[in-house]
Amino acid sequence: MGPAVGSPSLPLMGLFLSFQQCFVCGEMGAAIHCAHGGCTRSFHLPCATERECVTQFFGEHRSFCAEHRPQQANVAAPADDTECLICLDDMDSSTSYHTLVCPACTHAWFHRACIQRCALSAGSTAFRCPSCQNSSEFCSEMATLGIQIPERRPLWEYDGIAELLERHNRCDAIECLHPGGRHQAEDEGPWQLLLCSSCAAEGTHRQCSDLSNDVYIWVCSSCAAMGIDYSVYWQLGDSGSDSEEDSGPLHNAPEPEESGSGPTSQVASGLLRSSPEPEESGSDPTSQVASEPMRSSSEPLESGSVPA
Repeated sequence: MGPAVGSPSLPLMGLFLSFQQCFVCGEMGAAIHCAHGGCTRSFHLPCATERECVTQFFGEHRSFCAEHRPQQANVAAPADDTECLICLDDMDSSTSYHTLVCPACTHAWFHRACIQRCALSAGSTAFRCPSCQNSSEFCSEMATLGIQIPERRPLWEYDGIAELLERHNRCDAIECLHPGGRHQAEDEGPWQLLLCSSCAAEGTHRQCSDLSNDVYIWVCSSCAAMGIDYSVYWQLGDSGSDSEEDSGPLHNAPEPEESGSGPTSQVASGLLRSSPEPEESGSDPTSQVASEPMRSSSEPLESGSVPA
């Protein structure tokens, strides 16, 4: 889409701006104008803070000179013992371009430079008042006053993630044989870099550890010393078909032991086999004693016999 009808073309606009003088440094090429109607001041973006100008980093990205910049309304000067909640230094005893207060709680004061550093670190998802934790009203006020709030998540969430995404790319063999050095590798062949299948923190070229092309699992000496169960190299199966190649690691992997073949299961099964079988009814001595009177009472005594 070209320039709007009635507006100067981009080359003419650039030529026009090159003759604009910055009211801060006096140099030419001031491309920023005060957005207040009737104001003719122009300035460079780096010169804006020197003369207490305000640039809004949202919407139309308007800029204002020090005379017409937006200011906080109905704000009393901070008390003499007021400290910045971020740097803990004393605040000025009067309101100024460099002193800001939270519009929600009206008692949290901070320097403009301090809250700007906080906004760049926190981002739009975590930026809020350091005291009352207000977000919506606080962010709207700070953005209007020229605080840049990046549209992203806080930086502290990326500090630990960046290292986790880095892949080890160095040959750690005792003697690296690659002519280009330890950091050189190829996608396949003798100079392919294999990482430890256990920790992935050490690597080796196939040639440097005398590994054939069908070896695809390698364990470093540190993990092998800990007894990691990858010390035996798993090799691909015979190249008969794609399905056989895909199932190679499964065929070469140690087969799982059958149920009951482990030491624990053997002990458990031994206990089951050695446990005494339940005795038949009446085999217990107590039951025998209990059943004897029943038989003696029910059967008639033979003639001539004397009961015990």
